[in-house]
Amino acid sequence: MTDKISILITRREDAPDPGMPSQFWPGAGSEGAMFRVLGPVMPTELDLTAALSAWRDWSSLVSYDAESGVGYFQVIDDDAPPAGVIVKLEAQDTTQIRRVTIIIERCEIDH
Repeated sequence: MTDKISILITRREDAPDPGMPSQFWPGAGSEGAMFRVLGPVMPTELDLTAALSAWRDWSSLVSYDAESGVGYFQVIDDDAPPAGVIVKLEAQDTTQIRRVTIIIERCEIDH
């Protein structure tokens, strides 16, 4: 893994209502961006998630295909970069990060 992960923003989606914080209207101030990873080595989903979180605290990887390097992320209550911008992300040490899966089962309650 290199020290930098470069992504090219291919499309930006503006927030539905940028003046409204998401704490009052979920998603109102959130912007998103489609991107393509530049470079011969594609980071893993975990590497990209950690690098985006370090870049902006409130960013979240929504989807990513490690084979093609194409993905989408959202930024909560902040601006996503415009199309055409190359964002250089700092690669993070992901050896100590563990994935946790939470399974919620819905069950019927007998009355």
